[in-house]
Amino acid sequence: MNTKTTIVLLGAMLVFAACSKEKKLDENSFEISGTISGNKETRMILMEMQKEGFTDNDTITIDGKGRFDKIIRLEQPTLFSLSYAEDYIVICPQAKERIRINARADNFSGTYTIEGSKESELLKELNVETSNRRATLKSMSDFLKTNNISNFDSIREVFIRQLELMKQKELRSSTEFIRKNKGSLTTLVALYRTFEGRPLFDYRSDLSMYKEVLEGLKQTMPENQHTLILENFIKQKEEQMKKTQEGNEEK
Repeated sequence: MNTKTTIVLLGAMLVFAACSKEKKLDENSFEISGTISGNKETRMILMEMQKEGFTDNDTITIDGKGRFDKIIRLEQPTLFSLSYAEDYIVICPQAKERIRINARADNFSGTYTIEGSKESELLKELNVETSNRRATLKSMSDFLKTNNISNFDSIREVFIRQLELMKQKELRSSTEFIRKNKGSLTTLVALYRTFEGRPLFDYRSDLSMYKEVLEGLKQTMPENQHTLILENFIKQKEEQMKKTQEGNEEK
């Protein structure tokens, strides 16, 4: 066996060894891995979005160097909350995806990067835009709390106006996101966003937006649990509003 043949064989053996070490994925699983710099935790919690909210799905171990790597079962497309310490992010994995997440321990949701999952990358973009607005809101609120302002009423009016402007911007950006990504589960995250502790889209005045999200999901995943849950929610609210209207007419 000459030297050239030996080198080729050794190279093939190395490639085979590397491939055999890579965790295998199937149609009902995805991989999540990455590194948390400055880590002091031993685990992260993965929670699945279901009818009653996010429920515990799995625990992901973090080693002494802040690294983690685990294959997760995925029976159908869904949304997950990945919690680290008291912080969290939302991801939307697809079957066979190898998702890589890196972040800093001191600001997990604010510093994380994600690759290997198109839908989860969309949520990252949505998160960045929201975080920037919320940071501005917090700065404004902190200013009012820590400064003794003589003309507080006039400052308060300015604050309220700015608050309403920020809400309108979030409404516009969420609406654009929903229409741009029609049929994606990520539109549910935009639909269910809150502003100052209240739903950004109130079903009593924004039910048409709920229907718009449902229309997209019924085209791409009509039997998905989230599609069925949203459809049932809309039906219930329509029935409630109809009964309320009929009751008011009788008075």
